Amino acid sequence: MKVIFLDVDGVLVSREGFQKAQFSATQTVIFDKTALTNLKTLVDATGAKPVITSSWRPYSDQRPTMSYLWLKSVMAHNGTLVYDETPRLTGHGIDRSDEIAAWLAAHDHIESYVVIDDNDRLGHHPEIRCRLVRTNPDFGIREDTVQQALHLLNDETV
Repeated sequence: MKVIFLDVDGVLVSREGFQKAQFSATQTVIFDKTALTNLKTLVDATGAKPVITSSWRPYSDQRPTMSYLWLKSVMAHNGTLVYDETPRLTGHGIDRSDEIAAWLAAHDHIESYVVIDDNDRLGHHPEIRCRLVRTNPDFGIREDTVQQALHLLNDETV
């Protein structure tokens, strides 16, 4: 199985979409249509499963938030189902790479993976950091992101 570890803000929601929400009556974040289309292109081309790493994901002992349910709905409407989310680890100095490493340790048969994020929160695991494709938070996933991610996902060395 191929996996896309996926952040949301700065990846599927551009800075502009997030800022528009701050000034709207509903405060609804606007997903970037181009980013969603590009994610679908990547998923269709590779068969990779999206695993959410974003702060949008729920804590394991809590019900999903409305934002998380909305994210899953938007992605499903786009034809890209959320496969899973990484665990939320707590403790001093935990970073996103620790959560990705925990998810990988709990799942067999991972052929390859990529991390798509607008930030580098992968300081503890260089083997994960080298699979990072950073997005520009102003735009989210663009064609160059897809090309970089395709290259990493098609490299069978994990």
